[in-house]
Amino acid sequence: AFTVRLRLLLLLKPLGYEADLDALQERCKDETADLGAIRAHLALTVAGAAEAEAAPSAEAAPSTGSRIALIVGNAGEGKSTIASKAVEELNVTALHMCKRADARRQDPLRVARSLLFQLVLKDTSACAAVADSLGLRVDDTAAASVQVDDKEAVTQVLVTALKAATTPLLLVDGLDEAESHGGRNPVLELLTDLGKKVPNLRALALTRPSWVTQRVLELNFVGGCRVFEPATVLPPQVQTEEAGGGVTQRVLLLVRSKLREAHPGPAVNLDSLSLDETYAAWFDATQLTEAVAKLLALLAAAFEPLTLAHLQELSKQCKLPLIQARRSLPGYKLLFFEREYAVHQLHASLIEWLQSRGVGEADLEWA
Repeated sequence: AFTVRLRLLLLLKPLGYEADLDALQERCKDETADLGAIRAHLALTVAGAAEAEAAPSAEAAPSTGSRIALIVGNAGEGKSTIASKAVEELNVTALHMCKRADARRQDPLRVARSLLFQLVLKDTSACAAVADSLGLRVDDTAAASVQVDDKEAVTQVLVTALKAATTPLLLVDGLDEAESHGGRNPVLELLTDLGKKVPNLRALALTRPSWVTQRVLELNFVGGCRVFEPATVLPPQVQTEEAGGGVTQRVLLLVRSKLREAHPGPAVNLDSLSLDETYAAWFDATQLTEAVAKLLALLAAAFEPLTLAHLQELSKQCKLPLIQARRSLPGYKLLFFEREYAVHQLHASLIEWLQSRGVGEADLEWA
């Protein structure tokens, strides 16, 4: 078993989510979530899955088959908090965390291979099915029988593994962040493909509001798609009018409270600020040197998290102390933090703000 898994690790080269999960779980350690309704919706017996597979059509078995729970909320309302608690409390078989600032996580081939490898680690039946599909038994020294650079072939192996697993549960966080400028969402396309082909699949997806996304999932998960708002799963916090009709913005409360601690006695009333304005207040309270300004532009423009090795090389190319400047970033250790030798950002809304207003146009073009 160890040999098979090691060979699959080297073959599939899965994405790593540990840094994101560690940071998220650390940030949400004092939070609670009531996942009872989600758990009830996703409950699907093995017998029910078998009936769905034997049914001649989706219409013949509307109450069985793959099903999905969809958490829909705006930026900062707690979707990722729910994802963190779901990983801890639900038996998640495999997960994918979309990230707008990381193009690798929008590649359906990489996503499929990563889900496949997690299945191998979590479910022995899925592991056996994958080993058979790829021709990777211990006594088989031949090369893999499936081209792992072929998206369709890998997706088919993933379908086989999910069918072999016992009521698999997939979690996809930040589904909206995988949408390209052309309107395509390759991760959504992969998820709906799996929903159509794997009758026993259960999924939990978290996204910003999108009627199209919701409708596509409803059509492809024949066992049902139920929509939840973060406020129905998380306990209430202080309400904010600017978040839209009293909807709680949890990330806003976090950023405000840490700003008060780091810079007490600001000239403006923080309680009146929106999330973008609070980011701006952090930046106003920090003196931005040329190196910090350039580093912010690079972080805003990067297609994947910048590693310390990247920064070291860029420091030489730009003749600026970028590697040292990371510790002078506004809100360092909160808005920007280091995990696994790379610089990450607190929230997708921070990158959006940086790209639209937080970085000078000339610096962004340079980056």
